Amino acid sequence: MLGNETYLVTGAGGFIGSHIVDRLRTISNESPNGQVHALGRSFGKLSELNAPGDFTFHQCDLQDNATLYPLLASIKPHVIIHLASEPDAAESGEHSRNCIANNLVSTVNLLDAFASSGNPQGMVYGDSTKVYGSAPSPYRSDVRPEPNSSYSITKAASWEFVRLQARLSGFSAVAIRPTLIYGPRQPDNIISVILDAIRENQSSFTIQGGSQTRAPLHIDDAVDAYIRTVENIAALNSKIINIGGAEEFRVADIARHVVRNAGSDMRILCESTMRDTEILQSSVDLSEAEDLLGWKPSISLAQGLIPFRESILENTV
Repeated sequence: MLGNETYLVTGAGGFIGSHIVDRLRTISNESPNGQVHALGRSFGKLSELNAPGDFTFHQCDLQDNATLYPLLASIKPHVIIHLASEPDAAESGEHSRNCIANNLVSTVNLLDAFASSGNPQGMVYGDSTKVYGSAPSPYRSDVRPEPNSSYSITKAASWEFVRLQARLSGFSAVAIRPTLIYGPRQPDNIISVILDAIRENQSSFTIQGGSQTRAPLHIDDAVDAYIRTVENIAALNSKIINIGGAEEFRVADIARHVVRNAGSDMRILCESTMRDTEILQSSVDLSEAEDLLGWKPSISLAQGLIPFRESILENTV
């Protein structure tokens, strides 16, 4: 029964991690034996929770094995939701090295520590639809990954290590591959940068490309998918689950939608150049997640943007 186990969320101070910790602690509070542990390099966005508490925070770098191994041996997590990751960025030698260290090496360290921690039962791996690269969408689990960036190459490779360690150690492993996730506490993305420009009263904003597509997924819907995966992790062993919003938009149209929703007249301009690792299409076949999890997104982009509009209006009164 969900809530009676010991859960560990890595990357807990980040956008998705902080929301999952928030949901898990609510569930665990209703169960006598449930425990939620949050691991991260810093407390980060966990400080923005309405009532920080009901979970145990551990400051730890996944590359610091001297701290990581004894920590997991003391926690003895049943299930890990692994979200710690180097974010995608412009390509460079430094970025490639950071992706190898913070995506691949950190995942291998975590897996080894988890396998020897005492009672490993499952890992939900926070993957990304970016591993499909330029493969045609909508993505299904049987679409062959075509990673085209340091970020997506190391995310795809990390999932193979998760599968390997799970098979060798006898725990379940599931990959969740989301499209663009947005919502409260979001990091830099097309929605957040447009909102920032509106708050700064810019008259126009230029985006690279604009014809590339995304299927924006609200954080609440994403968390629902993660929680349902944890609930059924044994039955979902080795599954890849793609999740995304129900509507696919051109990035330029997402930007203009944000502008209209905010009541702004800021112009969106598009330049033809895009970075070499740009994903041109991104959407998923939602029937797989519905079959496996009984899940489908419930929050449209228009609904998900309402709180941002209210925030902007409050700040201009």
